[in-house]
Amino acid sequence: MHVIPIKRAFAQQLAGKYKLLPPTGLPEGFLAPDEHPFIVLAQYLTDIRQRMGLELRVNELQGSYFYIPFVDAANDGRTPFLMSYQSWQSQLIPRLVGSLYGANLKLGYFEPEHKAYNDLGSGQYSFQNFVGLNNPSGSLGVLSPVFTTRFNRAPRGQLTAQNFKDLLTTPVRATMYPNTGRCVRFEYVS
Repeated sequence: MHVIPIKRAFAQQLAGKYKLLPPTGLPEGFLAPDEHPFIVLAQYLTDIRQRMGLELRVNELQGSYFYIPFVDAANDGRTPFLMSYQSWQSQLIPRLVGSLYGANLKLGYFEPEHKAYNDLGSGQYSFQNFVGLNNPSGSLGVLSPVFTTRFNRAPRGQLTAQNFKDLLTTPVRATMYPNTGRCVRFEYVS
């Protein structure tokens, strides 16, 4: 997960009709006064199960998700939500099911496949997300990169595991339940 400072005006454009709330719980000095956090979450999940009358199971799923945190989706001036800006998933069926429920999901391809990230050595890692037509032979086909990230672990004193958990367990403004006041909340256990 990457938490990237972006210009507050740009974050407000992405949030659309929802106002941004002042970010809380981040380390002192992490953001400049005119900045707002933007989350890029890349995941590799295994053994996913969901009951919806019958049990759905996915053996593995890669995804990348762009979120704007601290959005006033409740319009009460105090309750922060994550707003999903755009998401990609590697499996067609979970993407279709999510789209039926109103999630903004697109089919994506990922490098590396079947892993969370590439270990480049010397403490450097990478992850890439593509869209386009994949080559069934196993090599990448006609694909365009959505994003490429190269990263290393943050030094101590930056964001902590608790900061990340707090951000990710914030309720997500649910497009799948329009006009019902419902939201989605993910729980991450360690």
